[in-house]
Amino acid sequence: SSLAVTQAATVAPEAAPTVIPSPTELPTGTPTCTPTPTATPTPEPVEMMHLYSPDGKTDVCIYADEAGSWYYSVMDGEQDIIDKSRIGMVLQEGNLFQGLQLVDGSITNREIKESYELFTGYNTVMENHCNETTFVLAKEDGSFCFEVQVHNDGVAYRYTDVTVGDTETITVLD
Repeated sequence: SSLAVTQAATVAPEAAPTVIPSPTELPTGTPTCTPTPTATPTPEPVEMMHLYSPDGKTDVCIYADEAGSWYYSVMDGEQDIIDKSRIGMVLQEGNLFQGLQLVDGSITNREIKESYELFTGYNTVMENHCNETTFVLAKEDGSFCFEVQVHNDGVAYRYTDVTVGDTETITVLD
């Protein structure tokens, strides 16, 4: 069976990146992320998304190259926090890091604003406030959902719904 995957609109290197809308108005001078040059040349990004923290200071930049490899980087103001890092994984059952396409219509964005209670400690009521985006990357023999949250004081991501062929279990090698 083949996956229903379409190539998303590309962004030319000289064009402005696609910005994932934040649920809150971003302050003037909000940082923008540009993929950091590396020692080995890499193809120009053909897809680019940004997700900002609620205060607009932290920027997660997500982008793809022409080979279908996806990356993320994180900036806090003008400072690089996480350099170009690959999205995907090497599995015993195959590779899910190259030749990936964004599944059309799979991007979702939301603001999370919730509080929860701790059983012990000085402050027992904690606040969780962040912006989250999720999207599906796929190729002919597999796919996964990538979820990223940007908080005012950190970034978190995870892979969900990983599939490779018809296997029910997968082994992550890298």
